[in-house]
Amino acid sequence: MPLKEIIAKVFGMGVKSKRVENEYKNLIKNLGSDLKIILETPEKEIANVVNDQNITRAIKNVRSGKVKVLPGYDGVYGQVEVLAASEIKEVSQRLLL
Repeated sequence: MPLKEIIAKVFGMGVKSKRVENEYKNLIKNLGSDLKIILETPEKEIANVVNDQNITRAIKNVRSGKVKVLPGYDGVYGQVEVLAASEIKEVSQRLLL
């Protein structure tokens, strides 16, 4: 799963949104390439750079395979959930503040 998509899922926004783009650029600038961040960069390093710690959790979930795949049907694309429902609530509430 591409880094931009992970960030977009955490923020509940599209991949091309300004907020997702800014966070993506911040990570790339400070930590290197997408694959390096997703596969190799220690979680502590990611946590020190990101503006939302849920991104660190989401990357950890992707690494460990703790994602939920929702299959598509009748013209609806499948989706991948990178955070548990309880974590998504936490994100939504924080965005309202």
